[in-house]
Amino acid sequence: MILLCGCSLLQPDITVTLRLPEPPAQWRQAFNRLDCEVWYVDGSGTVAHTDIREGWGEISVQLYKGYNSFVLAYPVVPGQGVRLRPAGALYPLHLKKTGGNALILSWEAGVVASVYKRLWEQGVDVSDFNTARLLEVIAEKAPDDPWQIDTDLLAEHIAERDFTYYDIKPLPAEDTAVAVPGDDWFLESPFSGIFSNEAGAELNIEDLSLGFHRLFGLGTGTRYDLYLSEYDCVVVRP
Repeated sequence: MILLCGCSLLQPDITVTLRLPEPPAQWRQAFNRLDCEVWYVDGSGTVAHTDIREGWGEISVQLYKGYNSFVLAYPVVPGQGVRLRPAGALYPLHLKKTGGNALILSWEAGVVASVYKRLWEQGVDVSDFNTARLLEVIAEKAPDDPWQIDTDLLAEHIAERDFTYYDIKPLPAEDTAVAVPGDDWFLESPFSGIFSNEAGAELNIEDLSLGFHRLFGLGTGTRYDLYLSEYDCVVVRP
């Protein structure tokens, strides 16, 4: 009997080329360039990161070959030290074999990848979790923006192995008005719409989820930090 051994099957890691999604139009217009901060699980099973400077392009990494190994790519605004909402991918769900191994990142998968990163760092095993189904349910419950999901609650229930369809919930949201100069504005999520106000008028934002947000002026490049609670909205100019 002759036994054929594929040595690559025994290796703990795999070389993948990360294919990053196109930044949304408002980011391309507002920022001269975007750097990228990439987080992933390396071949030793350790959370690692690397940076892409002077651009938003492809990068190759040695990724841990475990089910649901995550990759996160945070857009970074140079000179401001500001990270926007990340794109993400999970191995092997988003692996595409095209003469090489390409891991296809998307803005939609950023939420789940960020939750898995948090759990991985806590020592929680997510290798048996049905990621494809989780992405489907998040898209169903937060069709406009997956970042409206309560990720703290999601991570808590996954970690406790006490998880059902009903534990995926959008964060509470409020209509709010903020006193900012007249401009076209967008939030930190790649799914953010454009909000506009005239000079001297408040900016109205509908269904803003509770918590911390960053608001960017499309024309002026101005940035405000917001914290929305059930009681009020605190606006800070960095």
